[in-house]
Amino acid sequence: MVSPNEVTRFSEVDQAIGLAAGLIARFGGRPDLAAWCWMMATAPVLAALVIEIASSLRGGDVSLVAALIFGEYLAAEVVALMHAGGQYFEGFAETPLN
Repeated sequence: MVSPNEVTRFSEVDQAIGLAAGLIARFGGRPDLAAWCWMMATAPVLAALVIEIASSLRGGDVSLVAALIFGEYLAAEVVALMHAGGQYFEGFAETPLN
């Protein structure tokens, strides 16, 4: 079974790769590919947040969905990266020191 920390680490890597790939595509003259990279990197975090959003509507959760709806894919990716990083640090802080 996969631990929550492993999922969070994967999510961080996914976010960093998606952000980098999108930036490379954007500065390489392919804004359509950049938007696609950012949307695909955002999707896993969005899927996880949908469950949280359904149970509790908070401003931070809604921002990711709103950014995607309004076509602000880079903003959505940055919010997703921040969320993944926050989840990792929460998991790290909860890990007992041995």
